[in-house]
Amino acid sequence: MKGTVILNSNENPYGPSPTVADAIRSATGLANRYSFRRYDEVTERIASFHKVKPEQVLFGCDSTELLRVAACASLDSGQQMVQAWPTFEAIQDCAKSVDAAVVSVPLNQNLARP
Repeated sequence: MKGTVILNSNENPYGPSPTVADAIRSATGLANRYSFRRYDEVTERIASFHKVKPEQVLFGCDSTELLRVAACASLDSGQQMVQAWPTFEAIQDCAKSVDAAVVSVPLNQNLARP
């Protein structure tokens, strides 16, 4: 590992494992195709692994998209969302996009409530 690790950017300072790197290399020939036909299979496997129903599995392009979906599904105008601060800012932007109020609870230098 070299350089600064930027945790709030979800960076992996170690890079992919050799197994993952091999899988990426072997999939480059298929990267120009959508895998719709395998979507249900992947959903089933993830649900089985986590012992949940397939309808409880939600895919997103990144955590920001999933946070936006959660905010839209669970917040309405005038409701409040409570968050620790500092935090990943995307969740407050998602809450504000549905006119929910954001209440920030400040954390101390140890990232705990004072």
